Amino acid sequence: MIENIDIIIILIVGILLGTFFYSGLWWTVDQARNLPVPLFMFLVSFLLRVSVTLIGFYQLIKSYPEEQGMSIAICLFGFWTAKFLITSVVHLKKGRKDAT
Repeated sequence: MIENIDIIIILIVGILLGTFFYSGLWWTVDQARNLPVPLFMFLVSFLLRVSVTLIGFYQLIKSYPEEQGMSIAICLFGFWTAKFLITSVVHLKKGRKDAT
């Protein structure tokens, strides 16, 4: 059984993984607009973001072998929460740039 503190830790790990993944995606798209051929940057960024995220999920599964399903579900909830937070921050920044 997963304790309450473990749930909080797993949720924080999911939020951190999601923040890394989606803020890295936003940064890549923002920087690639200035490059003549951004394909290499997109590929490297994709491989780095996916590798770090999968390693994080793998370490989580190894840390909680008795409750893998529950720990993955909680971590994915944190990951998706970070997606919505990063998306809203990007939209706020974009709106501020358009207003100036």
